[in-house]
Amino acid sequence: MNKLILTLTMALATSACGAEFNPDLSNFGETGSGTEGEDSAGDGDSAGVETGVDSGVDTDPVTASATDTSSTGDGDGDATTDSTESTGDGDGDGDGDPYCGDNTINGDGEECDGSDLGEMDCALVLEQAASGTLGCFDDCSFDVSSCSLNGSQPETGLFSDCEVQEDCTSQHPNWGCYTHQEKFCTAPCDTVADCGPSPGGTAPVVCSEYDWCMLDCSDGQTCPDGMGCFTQNGESFCA
Repeated sequence: MNKLILTLTMALATSACGAEFNPDLSNFGETGSGTEGEDSAGDGDSAGVETGVDSGVDTDPVTASATDTSSTGDGDGDATTDSTESTGDGDGDGDGDPYCGDNTINGDGEECDGSDLGEMDCALVLEQAASGTLGCFDDCSFDVSSCSLNGSQPETGLFSDCEVQEDCTSQHPNWGCYTHQEKFCTAPCDTVADCGPSPGGTAPVVCSEYDWCMLDCSDGQTCPDGMGCFTQNGESFCA
């Protein structure tokens, strides 16, 4: 009996040591082609795609649907998506931020805006008897260049008589005495906003090509009483 057990033990040991190990590598690195719920890679999960390498991208359809990629709104109240063209102001009414140039007076920073003059006119703005057409500059400040004080040539100030430079510079150091037939005080200008209203007549105030404030009496516009209409170098002005 002991000899039989020894013989069987040696036979089993010889069989175990001499057997060749042949693992099944046929599924190593295989990409499953099954649909969700099938274990196409033979790994027991149901991911649908199995590469053996974590790609870092969540392919779980439940997780992926948590982000709504169909939404096009940007939450600012207008109809546009997020872009530099968005004009919404966030109040949900679909309009944009108020700004100078939208033809609506917005806040204390704007005296006027385009055609919106806030029910003001020349007399109200100048706080004296005046006529003419009140305007609005691009910076939303009042343009009184076409307003008239309905008076005659002033005794002092812009467009008043002068004989020498000191008659004008004594009133303002940058003013000058414009000399052409009749003389008057004028001021340098970059735009007509530097000039103020007309003292009278219908001739509007302009900033001339020589960068001085003038009263343009072309096209039959009238000058204030005490001033006449003269032409020089193609420009007609009151003097």
